[in-house]
Amino acid sequence: GELYVKEDQAFIVLQDQGILRRLFAYGTWFILVHGLSCWLVNQRIPLQKLSFSAPKPDDESDYRMRFCENIQYDASTTAVSFDKKFLDMKIAQSTATLRGFLKESPASLLVKYRNDDSISAQIRRHLRGLSPDQWPERDDLALVLRMSNSTLQRRLQSEGTHYQNLKDDLRRDMAIDLLSRGDMTVTEVAAETGFQETSAFHRAFKKWTGVNPGAYRRHHLDE
Repeated sequence: GELYVKEDQAFIVLQDQGILRRLFAYGTWFILVHGLSCWLVNQRIPLQKLSFSAPKPDDESDYRMRFCENIQYDASTTAVSFDKKFLDMKIAQSTATLRGFLKESPASLLVKYRNDDSISAQIRRHLRGLSPDQWPERDDLALVLRMSNSTLQRRLQSEGTHYQNLKDDLRRDMAIDLLSRGDMTVTEVAAETGFQETSAFHRAFKKWTGVNPGAYRRHHLDE
């Protein structure tokens, strides 16, 4: 990995010598480096953007949860960016605290510094507790989160996403989970994920995954 600064941003670029690695390998490397960096300054360092040279997985929700919402796949480089001000923070750890950190590893890296406090993560947790037909409009959601609509929109934009994107992503994750179980028809999955017309669900699912829901389920059940 190489660190460099450009204007107000810091970048960590992962060099792979031109050999395409598995997405899991790239992700694990960044979990270790980011988690260690967060521990050193005793706070989560918010990431602005992450790019992977590997292709996009069927389900990327874990990567968004651990890193950030603004993730690009099939990129020319594998890199992460964040505000350069975090490079000036003082080291908050010592030899004494290192013992506890190592004793709790790898949980101290995998869990403690996830992206759980982002506004996107808060919204996903709220929506998961409701059926899609109960999902609020953005104005109503802002009231639930005790902020103005403009503040909510601004915070989502700072994380590289929009409310509609979060709803679409959650619908996709729900659809993939339900289809993988194999105990519901495609029409039933469409209704369960908030689509009034099965044809609209077919179009959306193919846009999300590149295949229609029936083909996805057959492929998954044959594995």
